[in-house]
Amino acid sequence: RLVCPSLMLLALWRDRLDRKKPEYPRDFYERFVGPASPQSLAIMRVVCAGILLVFTLPFMTAPLPETAAVPRHMCKPTGALRLAGRLAPSLFGAEALLASATRLAALALATRVLLCLVALGLLTPVVAPLAAASWLVYGGVLRSYNSWRGHSFIAAWWTLVVLAWRGGAAEVWSLDALRARRGSSSPAYRGWTRFMVTLVFANNYFMAGLSKFCASGVAWAFGTNLKAKLLQTSLTQGSFGVYLSLALKHLPAVPAWLFLGVAGLYGELAMGLVPFHPVAKLAFPALMWGMHLGIILLQHIVFVDLLTMIPAWYAWHAVDTLAPKDAKRYAGG
Repeated sequence: RLVCPSLMLLALWRDRLDRKKPEYPRDFYERFVGPASPQSLAIMRVVCAGILLVFTLPFMTAPLPETAAVPRHMCKPTGALRLAGRLAPSLFGAEALLASATRLAALALATRVLLCLVALGLLTPVVAPLAAASWLVYGGVLRSYNSWRGHSFIAAWWTLVVLAWRGGAAEVWSLDALRARRGSSSPAYRGWTRFMVTLVFANNYFMAGLSKFCASGVAWAFGTNLKAKLLQTSLTQGSFGVYLSLALKHLPAVPAWLFLGVAGLYGELAMGLVPFHPVAKLAFPALMWGMHLGIILLQHIVFVDLLTMIPAWYAWHAVDTLAPKDAKRYAGG
């Protein structure tokens, strides 16, 4: 909750420092950031809007208007929605927005329309901030009933926030680019945008690993602990007709289950190196993608957003690396 906003404040401070002393952050920029192409930011825009749109579909989360029929004592707004309810109770209060199926249906429709417009790149400077705010309220409604928790879909939302704040994501492959010719942002400016998205993406995993480590220490990765977790969730989640965890229950805790625990815990912690180390950037996101496949098979949990975001993250870096004649021109975060 605090790290991503802190990264935004650091980026704002960096922008001001860059304007006052352009030579100061050049070493960091050359080593870790690098310029980015408008095509890579366009891929970010389409992918994050598509992921967030999938979140709003009825087969992914509870239909928003149906939540108005839930008993009011079960409705406990938290975070941004609770703050909005206190500041504007007639609009966002538990007895206003959350108790009205009509308002919730309008919110769901508006969120989907705004996200579609972001993906198409139409009126992006206006639509992107509205889509980010609308999706936050949408998710807050579901969170009020404890029907959606955890870190899923958060990386895509923060990506949209970065693009809405920084701009430059609709300079190509968008309706805005077809409607009017506008001056494009500089490669360096786009590079910092891409680097900020990478920070958010890596932080999503790093914080997840750190929470495990702070809660249980290295014991979280022990084979007996992970085996118990996987066997429990394999019985409580939808099975897809496959019970691989139960089929593997006779495997020894060491090394089989221990290997999975170490890969999961320390792989997530190592994702914190991705913005700063080329080997980590190349290897660890792919490792995490493999981990998500294992989670599908062993726990029956599908992280749709991250399974999509990781290939997209490689794709926009590949675009920046392969598009220009000089591959080093677009190396970086």
